[in-house]
Amino acid sequence: MKLYTTYGTYNYLHQIQLNHTDRNLLIFSGDDQSILMEETTKETIFQQPNHYRVLSRSGELSSNDFLA
Repeated sequence: MKLYTTYGTYNYLHQIQLNHTDRNLLIFSGDDQSILMEETTKETIFQQPNHYRVLSRSGELSSNDFLA
């Protein structure tokens, strides 16, 4: 399992999310920047991703979660 992230404005990232409803994409927003996350076993749809290998997990991420 891999976790991919990319950054941008909320509107831009939300459009990516709407264009790929078949993927598990979550947006988390701050004051002036947002992050779009994808957890998958497939290749990411992001053009310039940051990528992380998931070593362990507990539970599921949802749009109601907050990351610090």
